Amino acid sequence: MTERESAVAGGDFGALDADLAAAVEAGVIDEAQAAGVAALARARQARRDVEPFAFFRGLNDLFVALGVALFLAATVALAFPFPATGVVMLLLFIALAEIITARRRMIAPSLVLAVAVPVTAVLSYAGFVTDPGGLGPGILDALHALAMVGIGVVAALGFYLRYRLPFALFVVGIAVYTALVVAWSVIQSDGLQTGILTLRDVRVRLALDAAWIGIGCGVAGFVTAMAFDARDPLRVTRLAHCGFWLHVLSATALVNGPVFLLRAGDAFPVVEMLAVVLLAALVALIVDRRAFVMAGVATQGAILFALLDAGAESGRGALALGLLGGGVVVLGLSWRALRRGLFRILPSGSWRAGLPPVAA
Repeated sequence: MTERESAVAGGDFGALDADLAAAVEAGVIDEAQAAGVAALARARQARRDVEPFAFFRGLNDLFVALGVALFLAATVALAFPFPATGVVMLLLFIALAEIITARRRMIAPSLVLAVAVPVTAVLSYAGFVTDPGGLGPGILDALHALAMVGIGVVAALGFYLRYRLPFALFVVGIAVYTALVVAWSVIQSDGLQTGILTLRDVRVRLALDAAWIGIGCGVAGFVTAMAFDARDPLRVTRLAHCGFWLHVLSATALVNGPVFLLRAGDAFPVVEMLAVVLLAALVALIVDRRAFVMAGVATQGAILFALLDAGAESGRGALALGLLGGGVVVLGLSWRALRRGLFRILPSGSWRAGLPPVAA
């Protein structure tokens, strides 16, 4: 499949429309024929019942993405011993984004750049202010901590607003969640009085609060994702890709947050986890977003696998992992039929207007 065919298959009809306009101008086909081909392509996309998804459009995308990732790794390694490195690399990443994302529209390296720009912006600041008082590792001035996460949010949001890359919304969500956790940890700790924030404040003392913050961010992400989806129920524009990444983000938070809150000590609530995943699957079927249940299943599956590797509750964990895998296979093979059956028992009404039509 060519790059242009892949773009059309994924719901990006800009390339097709441009080719049809060129064909009409060259006299190869007339306007009526061009309109007919465009309508046929959109109708076929609607019947495909497949979520648009793309990580790269060719091997060259991956090749350039690898180079950008190596640049980012070097920046992380050098930003603290040589703070000026972060500033230089931030400017380089911005210049690369103008070429790769704005002009060339390369997918894979743009995804890396969407992460690299906010990370490097934070490192550029942190390299100059980390441990300003010589108080030892893991200690940071509370105001500097708030400034760092604030810079991350601004940089991530700025990247999205400049390039309108859907994946950048995922990075914005991560940055906002991190900023809220750090801000809450400062409020709850003695950071405001002493001016000091330890890593333990974020990782240990506020673990439950972080879960609640994650659930709140998940709800906000889901509402925003549905706002994008409602504007493009047939999933044929860039808005569908925005909704995809926001659903991945919201599902991760909404599935993991409740399960974490249900944990009692080191015991893992396998039954409750499966119940939460089942609820996520029902929501995914209603909104026709495999990404929503995929993100939840992937994260919970990784946790269960870690439990098996550690030898903890191996019997229950293995059984849950098998049930999870079986459920995913059933969903994948019977998505359309399950969605049709679900909509037969759900009440009708205007709430269905912004949802994709039920495939025949």
